[in-house]
Amino acid sequence: MTINHFSQLNNYNRIISLWIAAERVLECGSLWAFSLTSLLRMITRVAMSPILKVSNLLASFAARWNGCVAYVDSWETLLGRHWWKCFGG
Repeated sequence: MTINHFSQLNNYNRIISLWIAAERVLECGSLWAFSLTSLLRMITRVAMSPILKVSNLLASFAARWNGCVAYVDSWETLLGRHWWKCFGG
């Protein structure tokens, strides 16, 4: 499943398991964030769209399920470290 698929499911309140969805969204977002290093020439809007969607999805899940806060924290840590590594701050 892709980030866009989870985004559509979330828009229609069709997420069956927030726990499984949060894991998959974090996995997809992590892969995208790490592949971003090789995509630096890509248009910023295109490159950042999945990252923003992952952030929005995880925030939405966390608003409905307290256990998702761990996924949000992991995502923010991953992004912060990767962003610093790629862009120097």
